[in-house]
Amino acid sequence: MFFSRRMQFSVICCLCLLLSLAFLAGCADSATAMQHQPVPTSTPTKSIPTPTPTPEVPQQIYTNHNFSLSYPKAWTVKDKKEGRFNMITITAPGDSDDVTIFASGPLSSDLQVNLKVGMDNQIKSVSEPLTNVEDTTTSPTTTFGGLTWQQKSIRGDYTADNDTYPVYYTLWGAVHPQYGVFYIMTYSSADNQSISEEQYFQPMIQSFHFTNQPAV
Repeated sequence: MFFSRRMQFSVICCLCLLLSLAFLAGCADSATAMQHQPVPTSTPTKSIPTPTPTPEVPQQIYTNHNFSLSYPKAWTVKDKKEGRFNMITITAPGDSDDVTIFASGPLSSDLQVNLKVGMDNQIKSVSEPLTNVEDTTTSPTTTFGGLTWQQKSIRGDYTADNDTYPVYYTLWGAVHPQYGVFYIMTYSSADNQSISEEQYFQPMIQSFHFTNQPAV
């Protein structure tokens, strides 16, 4: 019995991020510590593809944890605590597209951050179940929400029950001087990934901005 894509994706994101940030809270050498962390393996499962969206997608707004963004009204939101980080997952009907945001909360003396190490290890972890993995990163950095973010993108094939289909990940990471560390990851296995990118993910990322509203 396979886990749903949403369930497995939450596990991937949570475990990968927590392992990638193993240098938090007093690690003397974050890069060395990360290299010795076990990398979890997880298998995507294919589920019902997201229906082709209409040109105008009704939106609503999520605001919490010092950020805000708009997202399709039909998508569902889950907000929970994972160690130091708040994990907010916004999922499309059918589980074929989703966005997960990790927010550490305000910076403190016990928070040591190496974004490159964290992002490299997350991408490595989500790549492991895949074949024909390609780096599709168009630029190492981008700017939105008033910050410059590091970014990485990959495409790969996953096979289950003699069915092979492409999956796509894009990861962004940045440190806000007041509100802490933020990671955003998009995931898609939709039949038409360009629709997911243009109709869903790009508007969500473009709408992202920081607020002075803490966790509620």
